[in-house]
Amino acid sequence: PPRSTLFPYTTLFRSNEQYRKVFSYVTGIASLFGGVAGGIMTNIQRLSDQGAAKLSAPTWASLGFCANLAYVSPNFEALINVQTNKWYGQFTFSITTFGILRSMAAIPMTYEPTGGGKIGLAIVQSAINLVRLVPTIANLAYNAGAYDTTYESLIPEFLGNLAFDLGGILEFPIVALFEAKEVKVATALSVTQAVLMTVCGALMLTSGAIYEFKPGQTHG
Repeated sequence: PPRSTLFPYTTLFRSNEQYRKVFSYVTGIASLFGGVAGGIMTNIQRLSDQGAAKLSAPTWASLGFCANLAYVSPNFEALINVQTNKWYGQFTFSITTFGILRSMAAIPMTYEPTGGGKIGLAIVQSAINLVRLVPTIANLAYNAGAYDTTYESLIPEFLGNLAFDLGGILEFPIVALFEAKEVKVATALSVTQAVLMTVCGALMLTSGAIYEFKPGQTHG
C-alpha cells in the first residue's frame, strides 16, 4: 500500500484492520468520557461567563478544549486512512480539524468583555456541524447495504454522528440567547447539548465495541 507522507505508521494501520478496530474501540471510550466531561465543563464555563462559577471562564474553556479532543477522537481514524479513505471520511476529518481550531480560538476569546467574538465563533461552530451532516448522511447511504453484515456498527455510528452534529448546531442559538439574557431558554438548550454529547459518546463506544468484538466486521 502507498506510504503516508504525514505519519510513518499509518500504513501499518491501513494494512492491519485489527489495529483500526482497537483504535475505534479505544477512541469510543475516550469519546464517551470526553462528551460527559466536555458537556459539564462547557456549562460551567457559561456559568462563569454569567458570574456564577468560582473558576474563571478561560480555565474552564481550556479544560473543555482538552475534553473536546477526546470527544472528537473517533474522527481521527480518517487521518490514519488519509490515502485510502472514502471522500466523506476525509471530509469529516477536515471539518473536525476546523472545529478543533475553533475550540482553540475560543480560549482567548473568553477574555473578551463583549459578546461579538463569542457570537462569531458560535456561528462558525454551528455552520461546521451543519456542513458535517453531509458526510454523516453520505456514510450511511454508501454503506447501507452492509448494516446487517460486515458493518453492523453503522447505525449506532450514524446516530452518534447525528447527535454530535445536532449538539454542535445548537452552539449559536445557545450563545445568542445567553448574550440576550434569555438565561432560562439558553440553559435548557445548553443542557440538551450536553445530553447530546453524552449520547454521542455512548453510541461511539457502542459502535467501536461492535467493530472490535463482533465477528466478521470489516470497513474496508
